[in-house]
Parts: sequence; C-alpha cells; structure tokens
Amino acid sequence: EPTSPFADYAQKALRNIDQNAQQTNGSTPAPVENAGNPGVPTVVIPRTNAPSPLTPNRTTPGSERVYVPVYQIPSNLYPPGTGVAPLPNLGASKRPSKSKPKPSIAKAPNVSRKLVGVLDQGERSVALFETNGITQRYEIGESISSSGWTLVEVTKDQAIIRRNGEVRSLFVGHSFQ
Repeated sequence: EPTSPFADYAQKALRNIDQNAQQTNGSTPAPVENAGNPGVPTVVIPRTNAPSPLTPNRTTPGSERVYVPVYQIPSNLYPPGTGVAPLPNLGASKRPSKSKPKPSIAKAPNVSRKLVGVLDQGERSVALFETNGITQRYEIGESISSSGWTLVEVTKDQAIIRRNGEVRSLFVGHSFQ
C-alpha cells in the first residue's frame, strides 16, 4: 500500500494526541515511533499546568473592570441650528423669574427687485431686473435670483412672473419682493 507524506503526518499527529491523553490520565509517556519519516527526530513535550492557547480563558465574568471614557462631541461638529445645552447646576436652586425672554427671530433681509426693462423678441424675449443696484438679464423660464419667482412671459412693456401658483404682472419701473 502506497503512503503519502500527508498520511504519515496525520498518523504521527494522532499518535501524539493519544500520547497526550495518556499523560493527562497519569500514565507514563510512551515513546512515539517515527515509522513514516526516519530522519525526523521525535520530541516529547512534557505537560505543564499552563492552559494551552486553544483553551478558552476561564476567568469569572465581571472580575475585571474596564474604564471606557465618554467624551462630549465638540460643538463645531453639530449641524447648524443645534446647540449643546450645558448640564444643569444641581447645587444652586433659583426661583423662576416672572419675565420670560422673548425669542429672537432672524428676519430675512428685505431685498427689493425692480423690473427695469424688457426685450420682446418672441421665444427669445428677456427681462432686465435690478436687485440691490445690480441689473441682470433673465430669459423666459428662468428663476429670478433667489426670490423663487420665475419669468413666464414678456410682452411690450411688462413681464409676467409666477411663484407657487401666484402670478404677477409687472410693468417697467415696478418693484416686488
């Protein structure tokens, strides 16, 4: 029967396992025959009381405490509009004041837009709007700066704009918000 090096290795490993089992039972170690590889020396490893690296650690649960630090997220990492409330001071007690502070509401800047001119050229018609002293040209279907209004139609001396279903007709010189 032909033997392969792997089969010889497996036989040797099984003999070593048997030898280790006999050592744990109190019997004396038996010499391992090295029939497969006569040139390879046989090493007998004495048993120690240390756990093998393959056995699980048998410490009792909860016997070791581990400190895990918890840090507060820096305020610059919060999304805009959210703030970090400071922790309440539990040592000092204050009576609530009778006057409530008024919340400050930021108002949008009042930007005035004014129709200063129109160029009626059919499908290529444009309207000229002045915003904060700057005149800009807008084509039909284009949104008028950041106002939300869209230029819908241009005729002789007027422009028709629309926002959220509301339609306005502006003549040259008229302003809108």
